[in-house]
Amino acid sequence: MGMFRAVVLTIDRSTALPLMYEYDVSGACFRSVGFVRVGGRMVPEISHPAPDTPDGRDSFLLTVLTTLLIPERQARKIVRKAQHEPT
Repeated sequence: MGMFRAVVLTIDRSTALPLMYEYDVSGACFRSVGFVRVGGRMVPEISHPAPDTPDGRDSFLLTVLTTLLIPERQARKIVRKAQHEPT
C-alpha cells in the first residue's frame, strides 16, 4: 500500500468533495479510501488501474466523478481545478 493522498474536488458553488485515496504499488492502481458521497449518491471504494503519474491520477479522479454520475465534460473541468494536498 502507498501513502494516503488528499484532494478537494469542487463540484459546484456549494458542493466540495474532499477525497482521500491511495496508490497501491503492488496492484498498480489508485483506490479511494472508504465510501465516496456527493449529492445523495454514495458508492463504495473505487479502484482504477493507472500509473502513478499526474495523468494517471487525473484519470482516476475522472473515474470517481463519472461513477458518481457527474457528466464527463463537467468532471473534466472539476479535475483540472482540483486542489491537491502535498504527498
